[in-house]
Amino acid sequence: MNKVKQMLLKIMEIAKRFVIARKNIAVRFINVLFFTIAWKIVSVCIFFLTLFQFIYLFFTTKHSEAIKTLSHKLTVYSYKIMRYITLNENTKPYPFGRMPEEIEPAEETDLSTPVPEKNESPKPEPVKAEPVQDDKPAAKPLDDKKSEDDNDTQEAIILDHKS
Repeated sequence: MNKVKQMLLKIMEIAKRFVIARKNIAVRFINVLFFTIAWKIVSVCIFFLTLFQFIYLFFTTKHSEAIKTLSHKLTVYSYKIMRYITLNENTKPYPFGRMPEEIEPAEETDLSTPVPEKNESPKPEPVKAEPVQDDKPAAKPLDDKKSEDDNDTQEAIILDHKS
């Protein structure tokens, strides 16, 4: 009976070490599940902000700076969440960490000028090729008669057509 108790205690000790060693992995997995839900919510918010921005832009012909700033911050936050979810970053995003800083500044967009049509684009000037000077004599046209050399083989002459 003592041997059975000792074996059970050993098995319990091994299982305990196994669980303790993987505790951080389990906690990280729970955090990843939480941040996956948060990422889905943030991506839906970005979608609706973008939709609202285009509607606003359509009616006013100017973008809303407040919406642009908020959507840019949410985009950076979404990027940080994805880095944490995919195990590329160990720092927990907001609300467990600090709100991420701006990675790169937002570009200025000017949609007041129309997009040039295909016909309006400037055409590149054609490159003029310089005439090539050949040191070879001009090729003679082939006749149905035998050549002057009386050779049985005739070489095919490819004339260079230049304009």
